[in-house]
Amino acid sequence: MDWMEGFLLLICLVLVAVTVVVIFVISRSQALADVPVYEGENVYLDPKAGEWHRFDDIPCALIVPGTIDLSVIVPAYNEENRGAVRMGMFRCRGRRCLFADADGATQFSELEKLESKLSAIQSAHEGDGIVCGSRAHMEKDSIATRSLFRTVLMHGFHVCVWFFGCQSIKDTQCGFKLMTRSTACDLFRSLHIERWAFDVELLKIAEMLKIPTAEVPVRWTEIDGSKLDPISASVQMFYDLFALWLRYRLGAWKIAKRHTK
Repeated sequence: MDWMEGFLLLICLVLVAVTVVVIFVISRSQALADVPVYEGENVYLDPKAGEWHRFDDIPCALIVPGTIDLSVIVPAYNEENRGAVRMGMFRCRGRRCLFADADGATQFSELEKLESKLSAIQSAHEGDGIVCGSRAHMEKDSIATRSLFRTVLMHGFHVCVWFFGCQSIKDTQCGFKLMTRSTACDLFRSLHIERWAFDVELLKIAEMLKIPTAEVPVRWTEIDGSKLDPISASVQMFYDLFALWLRYRLGAWKIAKRHTK
């Protein structure tokens, strides 16, 4: 076998591998996001009366006008599954919706910054918008305290996010995001991913729908107790980001029609 035959064999093997990956990714895809609603999610506890009440009998309460100024969604401390955020959004009553990580790494005193920015966006863009808390301003300090391995992983992740996912937000993973009710309705009804990369898909959907996005620096404190393995998490994140890009690129995933206000 000369070098030309070996080169052609290598090309064939690569094409076969790519074909297998594409078939595998598409076979595990569902065009529109599946939004299961379980019986236990149809009721909520009134903290004042101490009584259980039933939500409106609709799959997504976001399609009706909000009745309070702000709803705050704080999921149980679970780093691998963010489906609780979507469920909370589907049952909230606020005209603005905030979700925050349960570890309290970002204090609620930072909310004023996000609200100010969102008000400016609403004034300029017909009421829609999402504002993300950002730790990007802390990156230089974090590099100084991180190991070389974790620094390489961080930069590699940023490159993958920019190429496969979102290009408008530097820090997609800060768990402190504020959005209008109509924006939450449009984004979460199309959300497919419920793992770590769900933030990236959320912002990618916003970009695809041309919903205004912004980020503001917030004070953030690293909380001990994370059991995240950097190697396995990196592999999972890369797969999720690549699959996210491929599925939208090939049309295997679609975005739900925007809700009419």
